[in-house]
Amino acid sequence: ELDANLAAAQREATSAFGDGRVLVEKHLPAVRHIEVQVMADAHGNVIHLWERDCSAQRRHQKVIEEAPAPGLPEDLRLRMCEAAVKAARQVGYVGAGTVEFLVPVSLDGFYFIEMNTRLQVEHPVTELITGLDLVALQLRVASGEELGLVQENIPLDGHAIEARLYAEDPAQGFRPQTGEITQLRVPQANGLRFDGGVREGDSITAYYDAMIGKLIAHGPSREAARARLARAIGETQVTGLATNLGFLARLLGDPGFVEARVDTQFIDRSLDDLNAPLKPPLAVLGVAALAMEKRFSAPASPSPFHHLRGFALWGSDAQTIRLRLGSESVAVLLEEKDVGFSVTQAGETLNFSLLRVEPPHAWIETEGRVLHLDYHDDGEAFVVTLEGDRYHFSREKSAGVEESASGNRSIVSPVPGLLAKLIAPEGGEVQAGDIVAVVEAMKTEFALKAEAEGTVTFLAREGAQVKEGEVIAEIGAGDG
Repeated sequence: ELDANLAAAQREATSAFGDGRVLVEKHLPAVRHIEVQVMADAHGNVIHLWERDCSAQRRHQKVIEEAPAPGLPEDLRLRMCEAAVKAARQVGYVGAGTVEFLVPVSLDGFYFIEMNTRLQVEHPVTELITGLDLVALQLRVASGEELGLVQENIPLDGHAIEARLYAEDPAQGFRPQTGEITQLRVPQANGLRFDGGVREGDSITAYYDAMIGKLIAHGPSREAARARLARAIGETQVTGLATNLGFLARLLGDPGFVEARVDTQFIDRSLDDLNAPLKPPLAVLGVAALAMEKRFSAPASPSPFHHLRGFALWGSDAQTIRLRLGSESVAVLLEEKDVGFSVTQAGETLNFSLLRVEPPHAWIETEGRVLHLDYHDDGEAFVVTLEGDRYHFSREKSAGVEESASGNRSIVSPVPGLLAKLIAPEGGEVQAGDIVAVVEAMKTEFALKAEAEGTVTFLAREGAQVKEGEVIAEIGAGDG
């Protein structure tokens, strides 16, 4: 994969810096990403505000950050902090900055990566353990004031963990999502903070990062902060588009994370478990079954002709509905009651009623709770989003129906973004699995691969802005 990755790195470097040269560095196979927050003024004063552990990453983008770094030996912590202060002082740095290191999981040293000369997304965890306002410090330094802080007096109080709430679909390779945020509800409690850049009714577009906000929890210990954040994630509601809320909940509860056994490859290694096909709640199965029977609408009439229930001389009037969830077949028993419906699957039954349906939103009541779902129905598939997790249903195919062996011959963009590179030549031959084009969205490149062999015909130009689902190219059947 070297050639393709080298070309991608050169494109990004050329675009960002006008210089496509690359460096070859020592490979460190198992490392943690630990960074030190520094602050310096124009009077020669430089201090550190302890370190943060940002090892929980996907696509080399941070997902969870915490301070201080769990399990870090005190002598190593002090050596790293001193090295960061020395680096900032040596270059005459002024302002807030972050000196980033890679630390082998063996904890036998540390390696410099880079210095970010700005305030970073994860600065709230540092604020919560030090009690300092980093933005206020930046403004004071920028106006020429002295820091007025002494290193020995910088506190380290408890533990803080931050989770980045993204509009993305983790089950689809963390694909960025666009659309309107129809509901945004974040719990408020002591030890909990939310930094958001959008409000209910705002839209996430393809032109900016897909982060909705940051949930940060502080506690006297790491476990107290983790438990508080996990509880807040479970109580947060975002509707209108898919988010990583469910993924964050599973990540925070993963035994490896609970025990602080996290390196930069942790999420990649655990991805199958973190993104394992979720068992849909019975409420979701009931809604999907109603949708497949074309009965998904709020009750508008008491007329018996608007009900599923019919006259039968004997037996139950319940219907068995077969759904496909991804590659799995799910059979549910749906029965209309005097009030609402019941859904049964694998021996479990849930009674629920439809309160209101206003596409793409629906409200159902079950067991004394009101659930707000989002859905999309295109006639063939039905997608339900509940509490951040998205479930893709389709009607089970009849026996004897087979997929075409030739594969999909349309190459479509999975996200709205920039068509950064056409890899295959126009009119050239490709094989199944060959990369045809590259789409760039929100600092991430998506390689579009051919699913069949044949001749390439491009329908979009390199450098064009493309929409999600837009056909980029067609693969014509070969001569063979």
